[in-house]
Amino acid sequence: YERYGLSLCEQQDTPLAIPDDDLEGVEVTLTLGAPGDDHRVVDVDAKFDVLHTWVGDLVVTLEHLGAERALIDRPGHPSVSFGCSGDDAFVTLDSDAADPVETQCVASPPALRERRSPNGDLGAWDGYTGEGEWTFRFMDVEPGELGSVLNVCVALDLFDEPGGDPIFSDGFESGSVSAWD
Repeated sequence: YERYGLSLCEQQDTPLAIPDDDLEGVEVTLTLGAPGDDHRVVDVDAKFDVLHTWVGDLVVTLEHLGAERALIDRPGHPSVSFGCSGDDAFVTLDSDAADPVETQCVASPPALRERRSPNGDLGAWDGYTGEGEWTFRFMDVEPGELGSVLNVCVALDLFDEPGGDPIFSDGFESGSVSAWD
């Protein structure tokens, strides 16, 4: 059994504009081919680098297998009416991080930085293979400030289980003790 990391990243050749005051936003999709049936996700982290003149306007989500999780949702709002007024987000979202991204607002850019916990739990995909599309959506939900996506990454920790789950490979998978006879 082996645990290993796999990162899917896309760097934009030219910055991808985030439409101002637009709930549809802009999407960036990463695709992972089949890592194999014996591989299971045990941890998901999401990373993105965004230039934006008021990060409190931003909502960023990650979707995979029909499950969507909020990475950030207007950081600083509602404690400050218009959210964090700082510039830029160069941040890694990790459900295991101690400090929430929601309360971070650093005066000097980037306002959102380092490893922070996201608004939504990224454990939704634990136990799956990770295969398929991972879609980031970047939305600017207030008028007047502009931004763009520079790059995105999904980092998966996978556990390789050769031959399947060892808990159920001993003949007792039915739950019956008759296999002891």
